[in-house]
Amino acid sequence: MDETGVQIGTPSVGQRFLVPAGATKTLRPAIVDGNQETVTIIECIGADGSVLPPLYVFKGRTLDLAPMVDERHGGRVTASDTGWTNTSITMEWFREVFLPNSERIAGKGVHRLLIMDGHKSHFPLELIELAVEKDVSVICLPAHTTQALSPLDVSCFRPLKERWAEEIRQETLLTGCVKRSDVIRLYENARDKAMTSANAISGFANTGLWPFTGLKAIPPSKFVKDALTDKEMDELIEDHNADDEALADLWALVDQQRTAKAKAVLVQASREIERMRALELMFGHLFKRQQDHLAALKKKPATFRVHLDGAAKLYTSDESIRIMREAEQQKQQAEAEKLARAEAREQERVEREAAKEREKEEKQKRREQQKEDRAAKEREKEEAAAERRRLMEEKRELKRQQEEAKAAAKEAKAAAKAQKAAKKQAALKRSRAVDNDVVGNDGDGSGSGGSVSKKQRVGGLVVSG
Repeated sequence: MDETGVQIGTPSVGQRFLVPAGATKTLRPAIVDGNQETVTIIECIGADGSVLPPLYVFKGRTLDLAPMVDERHGGRVTASDTGWTNTSITMEWFREVFLPNSERIAGKGVHRLLIMDGHKSHFPLELIELAVEKDVSVICLPAHTTQALSPLDVSCFRPLKERWAEEIRQETLLTGCVKRSDVIRLYENARDKAMTSANAISGFANTGLWPFTGLKAIPPSKFVKDALTDKEMDELIEDHNADDEALADLWALVDQQRTAKAKAVLVQASREIERMRALELMFGHLFKRQQDHLAALKKKPATFRVHLDGAAKLYTSDESIRIMREAEQQKQQAEAEKLARAEAREQERVEREAAKEREKEEKQKRREQQKEDRAAKEREKEEAAAERRRLMEEKRELKRQQEEAKAAAKEAKAAAKAQKAAKKQAALKRSRAVDNDVVGNDGDGSGSGGSVSKKQRVGGLVVSG
């Protein structure tokens, strides 16, 4: 089992076009339906030449392309947000495609072996447990070895990509546009010509998986050559560095030569050795870095090549399942701890928000209280000012009343004085009138029976006697 990807509208190999000689008109490029999109297809072949139906993984959330699948291929269509496979899609392929079709081909109750690469999405614990339940062994190829050990990579995917490129080219020539809905039809056409039983059998044979021949079926060029050992590296350095005594002997041979040509050759060789010694002194640290790099290459094989120390892994073994369960438990525990930390952070955030809200409310209350206090003080000031104004009004009123009383008293005094003066004047007038009356009576001499009223002025008053 392995995945491959096809890109809508983009051929995998170069294309050639026949044009009339001397043509100058620019070729119009084919139209591609929207942005470039990669569709992932999960394929699976058997050592007996059987080819299982494909699973198409489109980018998006809709599955409106399912009716496009040809019934004779029995393919299945699904979708993901990225267009790539994930654990749920791998589980769907294993349950809906591999188990029923492999049981139909091999027979019910027959043990089956499933070989996959080491992508992390291929080995969910649920899949491994279901595989054990259904009597299926799952083996993971060594890392960086799929192009040498995967039967699909070795014999099927290359002709499949070539046929796909041809289908794309034909479609663009006929319609000028490659649509998303054309992918399944074009891929099935390419698949019929590339995913053959012969190619499937050849893939298992060329990888040495079946018939099992081990590493003999893999070309030597696919293996990583081990880096030089420290001893070999030291010997190389010793061979590279000429000894001082040997260099001196070489210069001594120059004088012993009779021909100028021989002398020139020895001089050139001696100078070359001296130049190499100088370079070695100048770039010795670079040589050390290269030596470290070779040592690192020995530990890490190049991509797509087989390393002799690599090993496949049987995921359906008891030990592997135990490790996976422990890893799953650790993952769940880590997720639980992460969730607990997230909840704690959320609780802290809620508490901080509540504290901020309480502080805000208290601050608002303090502002309102301060506002009320200021208003009360203003009212007190206004009341005090009003009281002062009232007292001043009362004082002014009292003063006015006092002034009015004084004026009234003054007027009363003046009136009394005037009344007194008037009374005095009236009394004076009466006194004068009496005096006049007395004088008149005295002149007559008559009187009344000789009784004469006598009046005297005493202190300005008329006194009768």
